[in-house]
Amino acid sequence: MAYYHQHQYDLAIADYIQAINLDPQSSAAYFNLGLVYDNKGKYDNAIVDYGKVIELNPNDASAYSKRGLDYIQTRKFDLAMIDSNKAIELNPVDTIAYYSRGFAYGSSGQYDLATADYTKAIELNPTESKNFINVALLSQAAAIRAGDTRFHPGHQTQS
Repeated sequence: MAYYHQHQYDLAIADYIQAINLDPQSSAAYFNLGLVYDNKGKYDNAIVDYGKVIELNPNDASAYSKRGLDYIQTRKFDLAMIDSNKAIELNPVDTIAYYSRGFAYGSSGQYDLATADYTKAIELNPTESKNFINVALLSQAAAIRAGDTRFHPGHQTQS
């Protein structure tokens, strides 16, 4: 992990691949390789590595959660929902899984379910600002859908 923490991702990738060659059953090496690929924006590679973690350890909630986030990044919202559900089943306090599932719900127009998941993520981790922002955006979108014009561009508020 030293290269990873130093942001020397190519060297970290080489080390994790070597570790996997030495021990192909090392779910930790696959997981960490997935983290490196995430940081490089290579989400499809990370998805493969998190999949290998899940193959080796089907009860690894973190692998489902991280793969769910990568499915969000690659706009595969149905798969993100499946992985997020599994992560929550395995670890009901996984805020990342609630965030991912909320994003997937919102992307598929299920705004009430998205709001519920973001709200649950806030309950579990009230210091994570992205969940508050997403609840606010969904509330604003709901108001617009309901015909509230206060949120439309060009609306003038009265002083």
